[in-house]
Amino acid sequence: MALLLLVACLIAALPLLTVGVMRIRNVGAISPVELGIMFASIAAAYGLIPLIGYMLTDFSFDLSLDSRLESLTSTVDDVTGIAFLYAAFLLGFSCCYGLLRPRHRGFEPGDVEISDWRMPAILVLLAIFVTAIPALLKRALGVEASQDYLGTYLELENQPLWIRQLLGLAIASGTTLVTAAIASVVVYKRQLVPLVAGVLAIGVVLSLAMGGSRTLAMSALLSGIVVYSLAVRPISMSKAMLAALVILGVFVGGQYLRDFLSNEDVGGLAGFLVNGEFASIFVNGLDMMQQREWLRGSSVLPNFYVVDFARLIPQQLLPFEKVDPSRWYVVTFYPGYAETGGGLAFGAIAESAVGFGTSEALVRGGLLGAVFAYVHGALTVPSRRSFVSLVAYVWLVVFCYQGVRDTTFSLVARFVFNALPALLVVVLIDRLLRYRSSTQ
Repeated sequence: MALLLLVACLIAALPLLTVGVMRIRNVGAISPVELGIMFASIAAAYGLIPLIGYMLTDFSFDLSLDSRLESLTSTVDDVTGIAFLYAAFLLGFSCCYGLLRPRHRGFEPGDVEISDWRMPAILVLLAIFVTAIPALLKRALGVEASQDYLGTYLELENQPLWIRQLLGLAIASGTTLVTAAIASVVVYKRQLVPLVAGVLAIGVVLSLAMGGSRTLAMSALLSGIVVYSLAVRPISMSKAMLAALVILGVFVGGQYLRDFLSNEDVGGLAGFLVNGEFASIFVNGLDMMQQREWLRGSSVLPNFYVVDFARLIPQQLLPFEKVDPSRWYVVTFYPGYAETGGGLAFGAIAESAVGFGTSEALVRGGLLGAVFAYVHGALTVPSRRSFVSLVAYVWLVVFCYQGVRDTTFSLVARFVFNALPALLVVVLIDRLLRYRSSTQ
């Protein structure tokens, strides 16, 4: 038990290591919302929150509603093993990001400007239209709306693959365009920040009240905070921590309202901590660690090391069926839950648990830290700072959590297919407006 507590403290301290290494290297203007610091903090939260809940319930998951735990052992040694994977992953990430992150500062207020009112106007209208496409498409196809959250994932199950891909592209592009719209309004006129904040607050409240997916509302809220810090007024570490607690509270509260409101078994702080998103990813790792021997005799294991590259190639162009670890996991081990539309994500920690354990977690974290350090430098170098690079950077900060929630490098394919098309549209709009202005 003492060892588990020690590892939990290590996980909590490792995001500070990221900052410490950068300060030793005299990296200037470190922002709490920069890519590496945000990811390290989020990854620590994914490991810490279930651990705190576990320790508050006398080192057990007795308050968890996750049925998988009925067939898994969750002794202190088992949980400590997963905690070590989180610590190793974070240690590798923090060291590599802190050592490789370029010394030049990131975005600051005044780096990016928009003088043409038409840019924010077009992006706001475009974001509204694209985010409405999924509902319009479902209505055109005569798809009946599901009465529950899980059922929404099965609404288009019988539709052709290209229609499902089109819907996915619309959803992803709409989310990116919302980020671009928020950034354009804030950069164009700072006096509109209160209006943007009000709209975001209303959107979050409506999302929580209606249930369903929180992705759009939460990504828009986080986008607003990140854009404010990078383009209006830098947020201090203390204010960033307060904002993080607010966002975390809204996120967890939204899941409680959607999934657990009518369940009296979920109550108190410990009940919240061992249920929901963070605990589910933690249990994935626990499950995969206990399935390791079976998986090592399976032909699917090598796919885990190429899945993030295979995602860059559309299914129609491949001669074989791509293996999505999150889909494979739930279909293979919990087919009944999969049939209802349920998913359990997967996680970089589960990948490490299946493979070489602590050493693999350390390497995965280190490689991801190196990639994030390069991306941060490429997008924030003075010669490349622009509105488009700002939007791309904010998008990466908002969705960097997928590096611990999904497979390690899943963000690469997500950026190519989810963000890049919308960013190309933003570039096209910008060039057309500049051309019109030059010819008038």
